[in-house]
Amino acid sequence: MTVGEKQERFTEMYCSLLLYLLAKRYRIRQKYLLRCDDCKVGHTTSLHKLGLAIDLVFMDDSGPITDTEQYREAGEFWEALGGSWGGRFYDGGHFSLEHNGMR
Repeated sequence: MTVGEKQERFTEMYCSLLLYLLAKRYRIRQKYLLRCDDCKVGHTTSLHKLGLAIDLVFMDDSGPITDTEQYREAGEFWEALGGSWGGRFYDGGHFSLEHNGMR
């Protein structure tokens, strides 16, 4: 599958995730969808730069939720769609589609 085809699949998956979260009344904010070329993210190439990852922040009345466990339901839904959830590597708000071994 080409990067472009994966971007199309990722967009479909992301829309499904958003609809799922909104139906469950989650309060969410987008943090990173596309990152700039000069952003340092720990990889030479980032899935964010390729349009294959997004970071979400769940909110409650006291502010951003940082506990990865609070993202588990959404992460498992995302994985059922075929994606990789960052909660498996301590980044609960990270949702991506694998490409060349990157998650």
